[in-house]
Amino acid sequence: MITGVELSLVVHDSVIALELYKQIFEVDNAQVTEFEGEAPEAVFHIYNGRYRLVKQKAKYRWYPPIQGANRPMWVNVSVLDIQKTFDAALAAGCDSVRPVTEIPGIGLKIATFEDPIGHMWMLQEAGGIMGTELFMVVSDSVAALDLYKQIFDVNVVDVSNLEKGQNEAIFHIYNGRFHLVDENRKENVLAPKEEDTRPLWVSIAVNDIQKTFDAAMALGCVQISPIGEIVTGSGVKSASFGDSFGYMWTLYQIDKTI
Repeated sequence: MITGVELSLVVHDSVIALELYKQIFEVDNAQVTEFEGEAPEAVFHIYNGRYRLVKQKAKYRWYPPIQGANRPMWVNVSVLDIQKTFDAALAAGCDSVRPVTEIPGIGLKIATFEDPIGHMWMLQEAGGIMGTELFMVVSDSVAALDLYKQIFDVNVVDVSNLEKGQNEAIFHIYNGRFHLVDENRKENVLAPKEEDTRPLWVSIAVNDIQKTFDAAMALGCVQISPIGEIVTGSGVKSASFGDSFGYMWTLYQIDKTI
């Protein structure tokens, strides 16, 4: 059985967006898939992270990010040369949100930029470490971690035990690394709102989609789409739900190679 994590990003044009990310990051395994009567999708990797670029769909509130809107979810990419990557982003038309900044005493450099589509990316350079991590702002990191542990196969890396509003939690689901941070209104770090659109979300291929979906429903999550085969006879089932912290998750069960 195939398992794994993929982040979907809504873009205006998947082919153009893929070329943009190739100019900035070390993109591997890039593939564009054409669909009859629909816009193409693109899949690629940045280190351990797998990404899918998709076109907007009003039915599911999938839209590219709106300029100036809340950004409760973003990707952190650890690179070997942060200045080179940041310069490449600016040369490709991205906007600087935070220039390359060194954090004194810990050997860490960070930077943030917004790409022309509106997606936010954080960069960091720390002693040769390379990888990706998905940041998610939630109202309560400890409570969110507890919810996800009851739904998914979670491997906890670290979780703090401070006052609400100051906590963080780091965990893995298969190949995906997640970093939850508490909402902080003073710093304008805000969790999703019910009326927000969905410019990006997580898809997870699981061993037993029925078991995972039932667990989510039993814990108060809301069905977005029921379990069903994507194409009859394909051996691939999918379903989607929204959790109580404002995030959408798509599940897959892949029973055979197609």
